Amino acid sequence: RKGNPPDLYLPKRSTVLVLCFILCTLTSAQYHILDGIMDALLKDEGIGEILKYDQFIVEMAVHFGFLIAGPLTGAFVVKSGKPKITIILGFLISSIATFCFPFSATSLFSLSWSRAIVGSGQAMVIVAMYQLISFWIPKQEYTRAITFIASGYYSGMMFASLWGIVLSKVYSWSATFHWFAIVPLLFLGFWSYVVSGTPASHPKITNIELNYLRANALSPEGKGLFLVQLFSTKEVWILFLSSILFQFGHTAIFSVIPFFIMDVLWVDVTFGLLILIILFYNVSSMVFDYFLKIDRQDATGKNARKLREAVGAAGLIGSACFFKLFCGSGHTVAIRLTGFLIGLAFFGFSYAGHISAMLDVIPRHAPLIIGLSFIPSSLMNMWAHVGLRWVLDSTGNWSFVLSSIAASLSLSGILWGAFGTTERLI
Repeated sequence: RKGNPPDLYLPKRSTVLVLCFILCTLTSAQYHILDGIMDALLKDEGIGEILKYDQFIVEMAVHFGFLIAGPLTGAFVVKSGKPKITIILGFLISSIATFCFPFSATSLFSLSWSRAIVGSGQAMVIVAMYQLISFWIPKQEYTRAITFIASGYYSGMMFASLWGIVLSKVYSWSATFHWFAIVPLLFLGFWSYVVSGTPASHPKITNIELNYLRANALSPEGKGLFLVQLFSTKEVWILFLSSILFQFGHTAIFSVIPFFIMDVLWVDVTFGLLILIILFYNVSSMVFDYFLKIDRQDATGKNARKLREAVGAAGLIGSACFFKLFCGSGHTVAIRLTGFLIGLAFFGFSYAGHISAMLDVIPRHAPLIIGLSFIPSSLMNMWAHVGLRWVLDSTGNWSFVLSSIAASLSLSGILWGAFGTTERLI
């Protein structure tokens, strides 16, 4: 069955999507665990002395893992068509490294390597997850699915900050790392049992759902790497460059959100505020999906891809404009908050449009492009995650930070909007 009939119920697809959301939340929590318990670490007599002057090195080390594992994972899953095995291995690597972090608190070198290994596992999960989702989600639902999965990463940031503080106060900072390693591993066992690598391998999927996914989702068979054909196409290079700039802007925005709220409202980021931010971002992306509801009714996808690309590019440029023009320290509190919320909404549009357009244009090779983009973007994200926060903490120069974000987002939007394509390339 082509198209997306409103009466078609896809229970196994929905189960996979929810469980992948939870897995992404736990994965992100391991990534952001330092943000929640850094105060406890700095107060410790042992590890505190190491982090006192070199905290930024440990925080940046996780991005080295992304730089190395990202492209290798992308090449493997595209060639083999086995994202589930890759996700399990990546999650195991991240969890084991998280568990061993307290034992590595003897030197800066061992701490950095521990976090770099966590980053490697994270990269494997993130890259392979895009391919697993493309097997299970029909193209008419890319926008909703990708936005929902992405919100898991933001939920993990919130979960790590909240629960990490509680565990470190009730028990210790080392117990916090052990909890964030063991409990996610228990869930990984459940996830591995319930989630099948492909719809055809699921023992309880109905013929109706299986036939619909076969007709509308990506075929799970690996067909090799068509690198010459891929990189001889101008549009692929545009997509690659846009992805690098987009990832920098994305990391920068969510790295400075706590500083922005503190600067505007003079309160620390609380659990409630983080929930509102994440829900607002997710709902904004759902609005984008509502505008593109024709995509779920059009078997060809021709009209929707054009609109999706246009709105995605407009989202990047609109987000850049509102962040730069209305969020600076020279405006009133009301203007800054309003500009921030509108900019975040536009950014929700851009995220949904950017990733779903990539899956439309190069569905089989999207994990490879994402993985390869981790090489330059990981270096840039070190500055986005650590450098921009250092600028704000030491100088309070919002103009420089917002200009960096706006330049990255607007250039990405202009590149993809002007030179991108709406047709599947390979």
